[in-house]
Amino acid sequence: MPVLLTTAFDPGDLDVGNTYPRAIIILQQIQPELRQIMVAYQFGNMVEGAWVKGMVSPDKTVTITGEDYDALVAEAAIEDEDYNIYAGAKRILYEYLIDKGYIVGAIE
Repeated sequence: MPVLLTTAFDPGDLDVGNTYPRAIIILQQIQPELRQIMVAYQFGNMVEGAWVKGMVSPDKTVTITGEDYDALVAEAAIEDEDYNIYAGAKRILYEYLIDKGYIVGAIE
């Protein structure tokens, strides 16, 4: 479930002539005792159905706390996801990253 970026990530001189058109969550760590969720994502592309990280993609990290944490944990999986909590959690985290402007694009 990657995000197709509105504008591909451009690594500049670190990977000349290449851009990375997608972003994917690579780690999600929920710490309820601290009321926080840590999410890590990176840029790259899907190749033959498999994720390929961009050669020099930075791993980006976002920590969700406070009211944002409360709102996210109150969300529920939906029928389209067969009420699968993992699919619901990924969707909700992608929506958060997009809504807050960390990633600009659309969930595929």
